[in-house]
Amino acid sequence: MSESGMPSRGLGEPQNEKLSDRVSSSSGCIEASDTVSDLEIKTWHETPAQEIEQREFQQDEPNHTSPPFDVSSAVNKKLAVHQGDFTKLMVDALVNPTNEHLNDKNLFSRTLIERAGPQLKKDLHTEIKSCRTGEARITGGYDLLCRHIIHTVGPRYQQKYLSASESALHSSYRSCLTLMKEHKIRTLAIPPLHSSRRGFPPIEGAHLALRTIRRFLEEFAHDECIQRIILLLDKVDLEIYLLLLPLYFPRTKAEQIRGSHGLPKDLGGKYGEPVIPERQIRIQDKPFFRSTENETDFSELDMSVCVGKSSFARMQNDVDQVRKSGRQRDSTDTLTSEISRKNRYDRLLRKAKVMDFREIREANIIYKSGLDKQGRSVFVFVGKNYSPSETLFEVLCCYIIRMMDKEVASPFVIVYLHSMTSNKNHVTYSILRELYQTLDYRYKKNLHSLYIVHPTLWSRLSMWWFTTITTSGLTGKIRLTSGIEYLYMNIAPDQLNLPQFVLDYDYSINGARYCDTSAPNENAGL
Repeated sequence: MSESGMPSRGLGEPQNEKLSDRVSSSSGCIEASDTVSDLEIKTWHETPAQEIEQREFQQDEPNHTSPPFDVSSAVNKKLAVHQGDFTKLMVDALVNPTNEHLNDKNLFSRTLIERAGPQLKKDLHTEIKSCRTGEARITGGYDLLCRHIIHTVGPRYQQKYLSASESALHSSYRSCLTLMKEHKIRTLAIPPLHSSRRGFPPIEGAHLALRTIRRFLEEFAHDECIQRIILLLDKVDLEIYLLLLPLYFPRTKAEQIRGSHGLPKDLGGKYGEPVIPERQIRIQDKPFFRSTENETDFSELDMSVCVGKSSFARMQNDVDQVRKSGRQRDSTDTLTSEISRKNRYDRLLRKAKVMDFREIREANIIYKSGLDKQGRSVFVFVGKNYSPSETLFEVLCCYIIRMMDKEVASPFVIVYLHSMTSNKNHVTYSILRELYQTLDYRYKKNLHSLYIVHPTLWSRLSMWWFTTITTSGLTGKIRLTSGIEYLYMNIAPDQLNLPQFVLDYDYSINGARYCDTSAPNENAGL
C-alpha cells in the first residue's frame, strides 16, 4: 500500500485506457451504450450564460471593489456539472464522502460501495481501516468504471466551532484535489462533501466547495494532467450550485461584475482555506501547494488537520441504526426537546414583559400594520431597518414574542420588505433556524402567508434553502412579490403602513399603476 493509503492494485496501470477496455474489465453489469464519458459532458465554458437583470443586485453595495474572479476560459473548460447515475460515468476517479469508519450509510456512499464489489469492502476493512476527518484515502475502482475511488470524511457542523468545521471541510476538498494531482488523475467526479444530515448549512458548504475548487483550477489551469473536475449534483444541490457557479466561475463580463455583489467578503486565503478575520492568519499550518519553479514535490505535503480528533469533528453513528436500537429513547428525546422549547419560549415571554423596547421600537424593524381583506392581522418586517450586528438576536426575539404572542392564536400574515437592503441587513441561515426553533407551534400553524417584497437573488436563495432544509411546511405559504401594488389584491392600501423609502423604491423600479387589483391573487408578482 502506498503512503497515501492506496492498495498496490491498479496503480501501475496506464492512464490512457480505452473506453471499451475499461467497460469490458468491469463487472459486466453496465453496457457500454449506457455509459457517459467524462469528456462527453459539456464543460462550464460551453454552458450558455444566463441573462442577468441588473436590478437584482444594483441596490446592494458591492462586497468587493473589483471582481474577485476573472473570466477564464482555461479554468471554465476544466469544470463540468453532471446530474445522473454516477456509476455509469467514465472518469479516472470518483470521490466517496464517508465517515471515519468508511461505512457511511448515505445513499451515494452505499451505492458506490455495493457497485464496486466485495474486494473494495475487504480492502477498506483490512488495509485502509479508517480515515480521519478532513483527510482522504485512495483505492482502486474495482467493479466500477472508474480507475480510482477517493474516500474522504467531512465534519459535523457546530456553530460554536464554525472556523474549525469550515477548516475541516476545506481540508476534505483539498485532500481529494491533492490526490488528484499526486496520482496524475485526469478527470475527477466529486459530489458535495458537506451534508445537511450532519448539520452543515448548504449555502456555506457550497461557497466553500466552489472557492476551493476555483483556487485549485486557477493554480493548474494550464496543467495538461488536470483535465476536468465534474461536480456530481442531485436535483436539490443543482439548484444552489447553478446560482453560485456564475459567481465563482464567471463566463461573461456581466457575471464577473455580479460576483462583486453576490460573493461574500470573506473568500478565504490563497487556497480558499478559512481565515480568522481578527488575526488574518490561515488556520492551516502550511500551504497545501508550494509555488516553485520546479515541479511540486507532493511527498512533502502535510495533509493532517488538527481538528481530526476533536469531538465536534467525529462522525455520528448512523441515525437509522440509532433509531432502530432505541425507538423508545428517541420518543423520549423528542418529548424532552418539545418541553425544552416550550420552557424556553415561556422564559423569553416572561423576560419580554419587563424589557424596555424603546430602541427597537424606534428602529421600526417590525410592527403590526392592520388587517388583510380576510380579517387576518398583518405584521410588517422592514429588512433595511434590521442589522444583526447592531440588534441582539435575543432582544429581537423577545420583542417579537411580546408583540405577537396574543395575535398568533388566530391566522396572521407577515410582509417582509427586502427593499434596498444591503449585506449588513442580511439574516443568516443560522438566525432563521434559531428563530424558527424558538417560536412555538402557533406561529407555524397560524401563519397564513409570508410575502417577500422586492426579492433579490440572495433572499430567494435563503428562503428556498430554509424551507427545503429546515421546514418544508412553509413552502406553500411563501409569496415572492416584485411590487407593492400586488399586495393590494389581498391587503387594502389603508391597512398597509409602509415606510416612504419603500414606496419610492417601488415607484423607481415599477412605475405607477402596474397591477390590476380587480381580482385577488396571492401569487401575483412572482
